[in-house]
Amino acid sequence: MTDDAKPDDDDLIGAILGGRYRIEKKLAEGGMGRVFYAMQLGLERKVAIKLLHAHLMQNSEYKRRFEREARAMTAFTHPGMVAVHDFGEFKGMLYLVMELLDGVTLLDLLEDQFPFAPERTIDLVAQICEVLAAAHEVGMVHRDLKPENVIVTTQRDGRETVKILDFGLAIMVDQLTSNQRITKDGMISGTPYYMSPEHCSGRELDGRSDIYALGAILYEILCGEVPFSGENAVQIFTQHLFKAPELPSKMRPDLLIPAALEEIAITALAKKPDERFATADEFRERLLDAGAILRGEAPSPLRKRNPKKGSRSARIEALGLPTVEARAEVLPELDVRPVDAADGAESVVVIERIEVFADSLTALLRANDFAVQQVSDLPNALVASGGARRCVIVLDIRAEPMEWLGRLAAQLELLDPARVRVVVVGPTDPIEPMHRAVGLHLEAYITPNVLASKLPSTLRRSFKRLKLEQKRGNSTP
Repeated sequence: MTDDAKPDDDDLIGAILGGRYRIEKKLAEGGMGRVFYAMQLGLERKVAIKLLHAHLMQNSEYKRRFEREARAMTAFTHPGMVAVHDFGEFKGMLYLVMELLDGVTLLDLLEDQFPFAPERTIDLVAQICEVLAAAHEVGMVHRDLKPENVIVTTQRDGRETVKILDFGLAIMVDQLTSNQRITKDGMISGTPYYMSPEHCSGRELDGRSDIYALGAILYEILCGEVPFSGENAVQIFTQHLFKAPELPSKMRPDLLIPAALEEIAITALAKKPDERFATADEFRERLLDAGAILRGEAPSPLRKRNPKKGSRSARIEALGLPTVEARAEVLPELDVRPVDAADGAESVVVIERIEVFADSLTALLRANDFAVQQVSDLPNALVASGGARRCVIVLDIRAEPMEWLGRLAAQLELLDPARVRVVVVGPTDPIEPMHRAVGLHLEAYITPNVLASKLPSTLRRSFKRLKLEQKRGNSTP
């Protein structure tokens, strides 16, 4: 075989690259090249070698570009990024020597173990955010983030950790193909299902493109489907550019997808980069806040935050809702009977407009054996909840969502979170009420399509969490 020949898989087994790496067997093949299991001679270290497809190396200029980018990849390390140890050229093919991992791809996990528990979803996606944040800080953009490029390994203590493959490789391939946006196969470099609108249209990319891709991954984890699909890449690109994604809860109402996670995915998938999370750190913070809400906890005050978004009052102001001063009003004298001990330790106070909607939340909850009191407005609900040891206020905002959220924001800090929680029943479309409700850090946001099944189960979980928290509080010295 001459040096110009392009060896097939069998020819490569046993080959020694760079005088140091003996190829043992093939592991996988993808759009950028083939991956082999290899042994580093002398050190007897197991490594993975990615051989890039031969057509990616055209002349000496491309080789210089490859070497420059490969050096950058070997210089930057992060615990969540697959390490690149070395690089070189073998029989007309460029190669990278990488850390060998004992794990499975996120794609494989989704195929075998879907659906994930919300806590697992938050943990895995938050870890990806950490890696993205570190890379973006030094100007590295992945450009081809997808479940196949996320490896999940299990530690001895059972905790799952993520490692991201091919960081920086997509831009390297772009440079090696002379920045031509469409490859010989008619595809823009990248994977269509996870590509941002600006990537689909060939515009300049920054870290917010990776945030969009991670939003698509989160969407797929939540409902088992990618946001957009089609018969060819052009159809998928068109949807990324112009079509709003279906809400995961509407696509899979049977899964009872948490509204907080759904809202995060939709925000990350905004068409305009400025409307997504500004950074991967912000994406991660929102995930951790969602996890706290699902556990019935307040977001951690120790969490690193943007000072402008550090307090609930600041978040309310950022959402365009009433300011701190507006919440200082004194409650009027109201002729509403508080729940007393005879009504039981747990009670639900419902604010609804039954003349607008045929379904009655009060009737639904009473049929599920909840002690329910129906009132007409939020001040009445605050008074009515006063005698209950544990209370959940259920607020129906479907008729006038933004007005009701404004009233809620004005009264929210008057509630005792150790005793009273708020659940909102709101519209599925438009998304803005859900976005603002999640920003207020409520117990839950429930859409009409899952009302009958999700509202009773949400209340049961809320009362259980309140009871456990009160028990812990009573036992604290």
